[in-house]
Amino acid sequence: QVFESYPMQKSIGNQLFHYCFPATFFLPFAVEPLFSTWLPSHVARLIVRSHPGIRGRKAERAMSCGTMEQGRYADTMFNAILACCAPFISSGYMLPIFGALVFSHLVIYINDHVRVLRAMKRFFFSSNVCNLQGQNIFAIPCAVLAAALVFKVNQMLSDRQNLGSGPLRGASLWGAVGGTFIGHLALHMFCLEIVIPLFVHAEGAPAEEPYATCASRTLATWFSTNPVHCLRSKYVYAHDPPQAFYVVGKEHLFKRNPKIGAYFEAAASEVEQLDSVGAGGDGGGR
Repeated sequence: QVFESYPMQKSIGNQLFHYCFPATFFLPFAVEPLFSTWLPSHVARLIVRSHPGIRGRKAERAMSCGTMEQGRYADTMFNAILACCAPFISSGYMLPIFGALVFSHLVIYINDHVRVLRAMKRFFFSSNVCNLQGQNIFAIPCAVLAAALVFKVNQMLSDRQNLGSGPLRGASLWGAVGGTFIGHLALHMFCLEIVIPLFVHAEGAPAEEPYATCASRTLATWFSTNPVHCLRSKYVYAHDPPQAFYVVGKEHLFKRNPKIGAYFEAAASEVEQLDSVGAGGDGGGR
């Protein structure tokens, strides 16, 4: 009766909304570009220009951008779980909470879009493990919604003049809610792990594309990612040109040599020519 009373529902709903927005849905992602992208780059720029000993490859590594990772699965899933708790409380908070969720995830999408294009040197997804785990985790918000449906239906069947008078009360109500949550988790996981794979077609026949064609557009191969092989190519076998070692951003250094299995070659990118710094600057000496 206490939990179903309007003052309690309104109080919990108000606290949940302010916890969700802006505290959880928006603020962490609004300040993320500042602390995860701009600040590390700015600090690295200050260190490189103030330490003469940091040159060449060390300076490049200090100034290089990061690699995109798949931590967004956890962020968005946690937000979805919080939003799915809204049906347990006053229905008047459902629209603000889900509206805040949509707005915040739109901000996350725009942030990640710009981040991938402007602040990441690469991202590589070698498998769909994170995607599959994200689908499994999504069973939690769905189970919360199923449990909330049982709670709300029981509340709708009660006498409007007598709170807590639904068919299920006390321990039986919370047992039904908990059982629905666990039951949906089991059913959801069963469908993902057992039922859906039955309808997935087997992979097609292996590709018959020649190695030379594939290696002409794929820089990272067994040869180019093997530092020992690259050293032997240059100093032992004296290949001309030798096999270059794979480094992100150094694609223009690769020279084609079909005799040793090196088929990739790219032209160097245009380098922006900056005017020399005038009097009062550091002279552009570095």
